[in-house]
Order: sequence, then C-alpha cells, then structure tokens
Amino acid sequence: MRHIMLFAFTALVIALVVPRVMDRVSGAPTSSNTVGAAPAPDAAPVRRGRAGTTAYVRSDRNGHFVSDVEIGGRSVKAMIDTGATNIALRYEDARDLGLLRVEHFDRKISTANGVGQAMMVRLNDVRIGDVVVYDVEAMVLRPGVLSTNLLGMSFLRRLSRFEVRSDEVVLEQ
Repeated sequence: MRHIMLFAFTALVIALVVPRVMDRVSGAPTSSNTVGAAPAPDAAPVRRGRAGTTAYVRSDRNGHFVSDVEIGGRSVKAMIDTGATNIALRYEDARDLGLLRVEHFDRKISTANGVGQAMMVRLNDVRIGDVVVYDVEAMVLRPGVLSTNLLGMSFLRRLSRFEVRSDEVVLEQ
C-alpha cells in the first residue's frame, strides 16, 4: 500500500509541475507563491557548490534512500525520490523551517488520500553532506498529507551526476 501511495503522489507531483515548466518554456507567466529569501532566478546568477564534491546515501532496511538534509542550515529527514519532480515538504517541517510566512495553498493536488492543496516555495539552499544546491523550487503540502519529505528532481537535476545503485545513491556536484 505504501508503494501505491508513493507512486500516486509522484504522479501527482509530475502532473502539477509539467504545466508550470511548459509555461516557463513558452514564456507564459506563472502564479506560484514564492516564499523565502532566495532571489528570483533572473536577479542573480545561480551559485554552485564545489565541483567534484560527492555524497553517498545508503538505503535503509526498507530499500528507501533516506538522509538528513539541511535546508537553510536546519536539518530534516528526506527520502530521495527520482520520480518526484520537485522537493515535497511536510507542512510541519516547512513551518519549523520558517517557510510559511505567507500560507497560500493555491495548487490542487490529488493523492492516494484524495484531493488536497499545496503551495510552491523556493529554498535558498539544500545540502546533503558537502553537496549543496542553491535556489531550489519546492512544494509544501497541507498538514498531515506527507509522512516524509521527498527530495525530488528540482534538486537532483541540478547535480552534475547522480546514480542509483542497489544499496546507495551517489550524488555528485
């Protein structure tokens, strides 16, 4: 059942993000709520972490790749999910990280638990070990919707390489 719920959530995240990406490619304006102190992408060049930096995340006993992840210097647990388009944050962790200064859940999402709402945010920095990515898009879901944070492709695609092995994920900058 857990795998079905994870698949359903991943499909939902993809369904929400693809139209937004297409809008950006076509130049159409988006209506996302941006929270956090990260500059707009056009306002400053994207900072990159040290080239050649590598982090390894070993699988847990259930086969999931769960790690401590630092967001804005504060640690949360997150599962690496190559099927998730964005980072998806639990409401409770987003609140503790100070990301909910303005709550504007304007994105409708469908999960295994039914229809819900989410809001888009930007994270100044996301770090696993010495690997750090700046100015990352993420989604915050309403309270109780997620049991764990998901580290999706909005983080992973910014790396020079990532590799999923049988018992670990290799993240390289």
